[in-house]
Amino acid sequence: MNKDFNKKILKIIGITAIILAIQFAAIFFLVRYLNKSITDINQKQRLLVIAKAERLSSVSLQNDFKKVENYLPVFEKILPDEENLYYFISQLESLATRTGNRIAIQITSSKVAIDGITGSKYVLFSAAMNGNYDSLKRYLAEINKGRYFVSIDLLSISGNPSVNNESTMNLSGKIYLK
Repeated sequence: MNKDFNKKILKIIGITAIILAIQFAAIFFLVRYLNKSITDINQKQRLLVIAKAERLSSVSLQNDFKKVENYLPVFEKILPDEENLYYFISQLESLATRTGNRIAIQITSSKVAIDGITGSKYVLFSAAMNGNYDSLKRYLAEINKGRYFVSIDLLSISGNPSVNNESTMNLSGKIYLK
């Protein structure tokens, strides 16, 4: 009778162990499924937030475009085109003379490039300018407040940058075109 009892207890323990293993496996696979589902939901929520932000940005850009749309023809008249680029450069050179400097400007790109972000056309240029510190500073201020659409990417000043001594300023950048 003792053997039958031990067999029954071993049988119950074995069945219980099998049931617990099945439950553990089921819980393990459910947890993995839930984690994957939560990750998918979080990713979809992030995409939804990005889509909403892009929609709001698009609406804002449309509203801003309506504000400046009437000024676009004036803006396009200000920008030089490829045919009058050298006239534009002569204006930059005469601005240097008016501010008390000597300048030599060179177009360094052989063809017109297009900015990947804004879609604007431009040519690369470099310039070497001689003058005293005050006149060099005045030239940069005039370019900044003038109707010149020039982007300066690199600027270096050599010599003694004081008010009375002559210095050399080398700069390079982009001249934007129509």
